[in-house]
Formats: sequence, C-alpha cells, structure tokens
Amino acid sequence: MIDHVTQNILLKQRWSITKNWYMVALVTMSLFVIFGLLTGMDITPSLFGIALILPIGILIYHKKNLNLSGLVLFFVCNIILVYISIYFGSFKSNTIYFFPIIYTYSIYILPGDKKYLFLTTITILVDLTLIYITQDTYLNKFTFGEGELYKVILFTIVIVLGGIIYINYRFYSTLVLLVNQLELEKKEKEKLLTLLFHDLGRNISLLSGYIDINKKEPDDTSSKEKIYSLTEELKTILKTTSVLDLNRNDALVVEELRLFSLYTSLKLLFEKEFQNKALEFIFEGDRELSIKAVRSHLYHHILGNIISNAIKFSNKGSSISFKVAKTKNELSLKITNHGMKFEDSPTLGTDGESGNGQGLKIVKEFAQKNNFAFSIYSEKELTIATLKRSIN
Repeated sequence: MIDHVTQNILLKQRWSITKNWYMVALVTMSLFVIFGLLTGMDITPSLFGIALILPIGILIYHKKNLNLSGLVLFFVCNIILVYISIYFGSFKSNTIYFFPIIYTYSIYILPGDKKYLFLTTITILVDLTLIYITQDTYLNKFTFGEGELYKVILFTIVIVLGGIIYINYRFYSTLVLLVNQLELEKKEKEKLLTLLFHDLGRNISLLSGYIDINKKEPDDTSSKEKIYSLTEELKTILKTTSVLDLNRNDALVVEELRLFSLYTSLKLLFEKEFQNKALEFIFEGDRELSIKAVRSHLYHHILGNIISNAIKFSNKGSSISFKVAKTKNELSLKITNHGMKFEDSPTLGTDGESGNGQGLKIVKEFAQKNNFAFSIYSEKELTIATLKRSIN
C-alpha cells in the first residue's frame, strides 16, 4: 500500500514539475529584466534569452535524465548559448552573458533535489570559464564594468538562496503529502476492519450451524443441496481470508464465474431474511452468462453487503431484483429494491432493523479499492445500486 502511495506522490511531483518548469524559468528571466531596468542595464539581450527558453527548454527537459548523454547535451546547449550571446554582443551589452547562468539555475533548481545545486555550480564554472576564454577570441567584446560585476555576483547569490529555499519547501511539501496519504490509508484500513467485523458475525454463525448439521447425514435432496451450498459459502470465506496472505502464488488465479450461481448462493445466504419480510429475490438476465474473474469471491462479498442493505430498506412483500448485463468490455450488475430511501446516517429499516449508517460508505470504498465502479440512485420507494467492472 505504501508503494502505491509513494508512486502517486512521484507522479504528482512529475506533473507539478512539468507544469511549473517553464513558469519558474520565465519568472527568473523576468526578474532579471526588472533587475536590469532598476540598475540601468540593457535588457534587450535578456528579452532574447527569454525567447530562447521555450524551444531549448523542451529539448533539455525531455533529455535531462542525469546520465552521461543528458549531461553532455546540457553542457553543449550551454556552450551554444554562450556563443549566441557573444554574437548578440553587437548590441553593446554584456548582460546577455549572464543568461546561461540564470537559465542553468532555472533548470536544475526545479526538481527539488540538493544534488542539482552541485551540478549547477559546476555548470556555472564552465559557463564563466567559456566567457573568460572568449574575451580575447572576440577582441574583448565581453567586459564587466566596475559597477556591473558586483551586480551580477549579487544577483547570483540571490538566485542561489532562492533555490535553497525552494528545495527545502519542496521537501517539506512532499513530506506533508506523504503523511496525509498514510493517514488516509490508516482510516481506510479501519473502515475495512469495521466491514470485516460486520460480515464475520454472519459467517461465524454460518460455520457453527454447518458443523452441527454436518454431524448427521441428511436424507432429503433439499437438505443435501443446502449443505452443498453452505460448503461453497465456506469456500468463499476461506478465499476471502486468503487475500490477506500476500505470499500466496495463487492469489490471482483466474476463475470462471457463473453469474446465476452467484445469484443462487446469495439467495441461499439471505434465505431467512427474505422469508422474514416476504421478499421475492428475482434474477434478470442470461442464466448461462459467465465471466473470467480474478478473486471471484469479491463479487460475492460486495454484492452481499449491497443486498443486505436492500433487504433492510425494502417494504414487506416487495421484490429485490438481481440484473446482470455484459458488453464486450464491461460487466454490469444492478440490485433494485422498493422501499425506504438509502441513508448514510444511522437509520432503522422498514422492519425496525438497526444499523450504523456506515455500510454503504464502506462498500463504496471497498469496491473502489478492488477496481469496481459503484454507484447508487435512491429516492422514496426506489433504489438502484449498480456495480460495474471492466473485463478486458
């Protein structure tokens, strides 16, 4: 579960970096333009540098994976920027030489990792070295004035401090997100435990009764059929508990699930409840319809909870329908009942049945965690609970 949470966090981080990368780069260059205006520096080449961010940024971002080829590509791009800067030195401005430095920080600071600062420092040294070397090559086109050199150094320090603050903020945000995700997982586990306690009471009674009945060999066919169905029900319980064993190799065995058999087992499971409220449990659909299912007991488990709620809120003498439909890519199961509107709050059933109002909430979360799409439409006298799952 933690791996899943961590994976989600990393995906969100990557999306955040992708979305904000150009924005921060553009803001950084824009700050430099403002800095140039305030200090009387020529900003024309800086505007040219802003225009370069998008095309060169796309190239670097998609290749920047910190392997050898990625680093070589990055340094080559910086060299190209330096020589482009020298060419545009005819604008009689030396501020353009500072563009590779600012641009380097914009790229390396964003991912939020301290090791990027080290690479940034190396890249800056390479840039400054190239600038120093090209002074003589291009007839001293590049020279720092007395009033301009300290401005460049000062602005570099500001960018470094801003980068450090940004990185720490990224680490803190990631930590808070991870803690919140783990807390959410904890709450979900507690709800699922509530669901298990709710169901195990019925299943333990079932097991106790089965043991008593099985001491004597029944004579009539009806009793034998019921004992057979009870045996199948107990197998479902064992399969459900086996999910907890993460080391089992057969946990993902594909089984053939016949939907009418699923209906039959649920009808037997709630036989007493149906009789007490004179409810008719109707099957709608193809009785021969079957699907390939992984952990088929999950269908039984989730539908059992939905039907339990349907019985609670159904009027005496009404009916509950179990409708199945299958398309090429999707299975649909609908449970329809007539009676009270389903409520999420503690509400007595039509025959005074008690409840804590958490049943449907837990079913929704349990269904979602097992890749089922669960929805419910409920109004006075009619409730339709739909369970869907992709069967690609």
